[in-house]
Amino acid sequence: MRLRAIAGALAGLVLLLAAADQAAAQSPGSIVVEGNRRVDASTVRSYFESAGGKLDDAALDAGLKRLLATRLFETAEIKRDGGQIKVHVVEAPLIGKIAFEGNKKIEDKKLTAVVQSKAGGALQKPTVQADVLKEKFDVVLLSCKAFDLEDAIKSFAPAVGPQTAIIPLLNGMLHLDVLDKKFGRERVLGGLCAIAVTLNEKREVVHLAPMQSLNFGERDGKMSDRVRAIAKVMSSECWRSW
Repeated sequence: MRLRAIAGALAGLVLLLAAADQAAAQSPGSIVVEGNRRVDASTVRSYFESAGGKLDDAALDAGLKRLLATRLFETAEIKRDGGQIKVHVVEAPLIGKIAFEGNKKIEDKKLTAVVQSKAGGALQKPTVQADVLKEKFDVVLLSCKAFDLEDAIKSFAPAVGPQTAIIPLLNGMLHLDVLDKKFGRERVLGGLCAIAVTLNEKREVVHLAPMQSLNFGERDGKMSDRVRAIAKVMSSECWRSW
């Protein structure tokens, strides 16, 4: 009995040590950073520091949002390789110089003050898109993450005109207040989409069923001509082929 008790105590000690090693392996300092060139790996890891010092799914998601909010990266994703956590980033390229062509009456310095992209800054696709958008759209289908709403608004704002309808497909309700304030309540419809998916161990999106739906309409519950027109386009073969 005494030998069994000693053996059991040793086994318990081994388990405790293994658990401690595993917890240490999940600390922000153990993250492997891939793809970085200008930004130091320790800087990337710093965005994943949490109050408890451990990296559960919530801490990883929060860290990823903070990392993308810096606008230093085009993309960032988290991968699990056994017990190791890897963060793969693609840094946003830097703008070396901004040149204008075809302007005869307007000086370069005046155009530079208007254009959001700046020399020496990171090249951000939403900012560049906002700089080149000229025509007004009938409909804007908005399906970004909540933390990316500000950049998304900047990217399509020049395309919003008096008759533009915006259909947001974000979770929650707070984005409606933001869009109402920016564009006016009359331009913002209600929108909801549903799909059955989950994340696997590699944080890849896995479809669970062929179920999918997209609903939209006036926020006062009434039918309108613009909703009918949008629904007609979305029920066409051209839309379904997307």
